[in-house]
Amino acid sequence: MTSPGSDSFIYRDPEEAVALRTRIRALIDKHLPPHWLGPFTKDPADLAISNRFCEILADEGLLVPNWPARYGGQDLDLASSVVIREEMWAHFEPRGGQYYGPNWVGPSIFDYGTDDQKRLHLPLIASGKAIWCQGFSEPDAGSDLANLKTRAVPDGDGFRITGQKIWTSWALWAEWCYLLARLDGSPVGKSEGVTVFLIPMNREGVTVRGLDGIPGPHHLNEVFLDGVWASRSEVLGEVGNGWKVMRDALSNERVGIARYARDDRLISKLLGEPATTSPLPPGRWLQVRVRNRMSRLMCRRALWFQRDGGSHDFIVSAARMLTTRTNLLTADALAEALGDEFFEDRSTQGAPVDGAVEFFWRYMQAGPIASGTTEMLQRHLSRTMFRGERIRVTEDGSEMRGVFDRVMRDVGSVDAARRAISEPTSRTDLLAQVEPVLQSLDPRDGYFEGVSAAEICRGAGAVVLPLPIEAMLLRRPSGRPLALLSAHGRLEHGDLFSEWEASRGAGKTEVVKSGPDLIGSKVGPFVNKIPPVRVADGEPFSSFEHAMLHVLSSWYVFGALEKALDLATTYATDRVAFGSPIAAYQGVAFPLADACSELQALYELALYSLNSAYESPESALVDALALKWAIADTGPRILRIAHQVLGAVGQCDEHDLSIITLTLQARLRLPFGAEECLKQLAAEVEQSGFDSLFPPAGSPAT
Repeated sequence: MTSPGSDSFIYRDPEEAVALRTRIRALIDKHLPPHWLGPFTKDPADLAISNRFCEILADEGLLVPNWPARYGGQDLDLASSVVIREEMWAHFEPRGGQYYGPNWVGPSIFDYGTDDQKRLHLPLIASGKAIWCQGFSEPDAGSDLANLKTRAVPDGDGFRITGQKIWTSWALWAEWCYLLARLDGSPVGKSEGVTVFLIPMNREGVTVRGLDGIPGPHHLNEVFLDGVWASRSEVLGEVGNGWKVMRDALSNERVGIARYARDDRLISKLLGEPATTSPLPPGRWLQVRVRNRMSRLMCRRALWFQRDGGSHDFIVSAARMLTTRTNLLTADALAEALGDEFFEDRSTQGAPVDGAVEFFWRYMQAGPIASGTTEMLQRHLSRTMFRGERIRVTEDGSEMRGVFDRVMRDVGSVDAARRAISEPTSRTDLLAQVEPVLQSLDPRDGYFEGVSAAEICRGAGAVVLPLPIEAMLLRRPSGRPLALLSAHGRLEHGDLFSEWEASRGAGKTEVVKSGPDLIGSKVGPFVNKIPPVRVADGEPFSSFEHAMLHVLSSWYVFGALEKALDLATTYATDRVAFGSPIAAYQGVAFPLADACSELQALYELALYSLNSAYESPESALVDALALKWAIADTGPRILRIAHQVLGAVGQCDEHDLSIITLTLQARLRLPFGAEECLKQLAAEVEQSGFDSLFPPAGSPAT
């Protein structure tokens, strides 16, 4: 069995990145106080520590290592850049306000800046000697930047800028402001006329007032601009065409912070010190850990897309939205785990985790607002969806998927499942059509075959093909398909083969006779119960086979959910109510955006779990069960959103969504549902650990 290639950092850090991570942690241990929670206090000494650490990073070549060498970087690859972002954010961002510079201000300047601007600003950022703030939000505009009213009035060879900015983080510290203003006379509500200025904060006419708030000092400030002078040489990009400059900068900002890394580290700390915590059920911890993994995969994928071709607002918005919600879920779980010790902050002697949970929880209350509100992200996502864009998938396995799709066109799409519900024997003819495509493909042969098998399952799910496709792909040489039975011996499509090699999840397998009769319920038209007729002992499932049964079944469900979301999105675009397509209404658009974000995350997790089956087959069941749980947890929500959009239309069996929902229930609930999946996942994690950036002390993964 061959392992997958190492052409992507998304699933695992390459060796160089692992070494870099170790090096950064050593620097943090050496140069930061042991109970560091960031510089955001009223004590100037904390800011001094942060500034000094930035200079140390610069001396070590680790402040802007991914920048081009000509701008002070080392041309390091994206994987190394991601490691630095993760470690910085996990350890409460010791760069303080300076993280803006390396992550997005600097890249924006070397993408759009003049030679003079690059000579002035890039060396300061690269040496750890420049704090920037972001002059975007305004009292009457908030995240709706097209409605900004700060005016730039032409005056000789420059401009006079007048207006007000709000929620401006670190403005009391910052030496420079990345400022948005509108050319005087350009229409409010439009992108035309918006211009980016790079101005010093000590310039005459700039006044800053701090605002106390839930996150703590320096996070919220007001900035007043009273006829502030800005020369044309301080315009970034072209005058009046700053909208694209700003959009690219925001795209970098939204996934430039590895927000999942702090979640991961705090979870690890609490799980590694159980004596300090009130008990939470293992399943609650696993839910946030799986969601956190999905967030990490999404953010890394978004950065991967950015590197290979632009800003990709679609996946950037999806990643940011999912990450924000995961942060909030994690913050609440951590707070509950501490019980009444949650109220002890960094000033309390002996506070659990040095008061980090209290600080984290407060900070995350701004999560749905910062870097673009959740509603703005939903609007971005829904608009691209309604223009025809769908979730981003790789082209791996596309050749075999193409062959399979051609067979499906002959079968008749979802109509084959619709027909099979009323005529179950029609599945026999389907079996004869599909089997030749599968006979030459065995996922055990290597990763390429596994990806092809996964894509076939995804394609089968898109038409809810009424066949046990994953069991057929994993057939034994005897011709018997493999199956995981429910506790009571129920199995989907069990009647199609006279004998099965089956397991009830306890490690033992047996050859069993199939039951000829389907249960035939509305929600499980192809479910039957294997009679207690045992033929012989079966060959035990390998760890790989056990994992792949869950993984391939999940890929089938993913394909069906993808189709359901497409049906709902297309309907929302075509259906007119009150003179407009219903896609124009937030009550329709926003839930569809939520479903799209969740579906993209499921896809990334499905790829990760498939990859794991080949890289680490002995422990792959952990990742397969994590995927199975995420599918069982998220799938019903996506289906319900689709039904809500379609209304009564989607309830009719004449509509494909109805058939998808009914026939999908078996794979969502067999051999067990979400709760039992968490129990089994907890047992496997106890044995094999759970891959994360910060495994808890004493876990098998350390």
